[in-house]
Amino acid sequence: MGSEEDPRDYDFSRKMFKTGFVVAAVSGILMWLLMFVWVFGFTGGVSWGTDSKTEINLHVILMTVFMVYLQGHGAIIFRTLPSRPKIQVKLIHAGFHLSTVIAVSIGLWSAVRAHDMKGQPHFFTLHSWIGIIAIVLFYGQFLAGFFIFLLPYAPMRLRNFALPYHKFMGPLIFLTSCTAAATGMMMKALGALSGGLYEQRTAAGVTINFAALFLLIFCLTVTYLVLEPRFKRRPRPEGEMLLSDSGGSQ
Repeated sequence: MGSEEDPRDYDFSRKMFKTGFVVAAVSGILMWLLMFVWVFGFTGGVSWGTDSKTEINLHVILMTVFMVYLQGHGAIIFRTLPSRPKIQVKLIHAGFHLSTVIAVSIGLWSAVRAHDMKGQPHFFTLHSWIGIIAIVLFYGQFLAGFFIFLLPYAPMRLRNFALPYHKFMGPLIFLTSCTAAATGMMMKALGALSGGLYEQRTAAGVTINFAALFLLIFCLTVTYLVLEPRFKRRPRPEGEMLLSDSGGSQ
């Protein structure tokens, strides 16, 4: 304790982080690109209020791109931009998550509408249960982060109390979101490729399998980048006094 960090150790940690970031970025992009191929190439694209099959596809796209991909990048943004002033990174972090809140709300509503069109009950599958848990937790995390950490009115005592819980809940919500996405992909595959088509390893089945594989790689890599202590953002002399150490996942 009290000894200064060897700059070579920090440089090595940054190289490791950048390697992990590339893995996360590439796997995440491949994940949602394959989901776009699946939706627009094999299942008819997206719609709003005209057809239940393509209405649910809008739910798939929004949840994959925002609830998984954008949430993941928002979680590691403090470590991605270690030299930027903290308030700027906080605003980017909040912007990512605000965009996710809006997109997830639309995606959830599109799923409800699709079920209404088909006359199906709501929230009876394991996928829907996990998804609702992830959404409710994410909304709560966003509101807590906005009012406690982003706005400059919360007392420091409250921020210091809430910070460990905020950091703990971030990866937990992200992992729950990834689990919901994985179960949703499996449901889509089994539903759209019924009658033995999935077992025949058709192009559609292989596409969604690879999308789920890249989802797993993205999820595990982002979680590692968020939790590895060596990648934590180092304190900066300017700007840190404004919000102390009250950042999100750092």
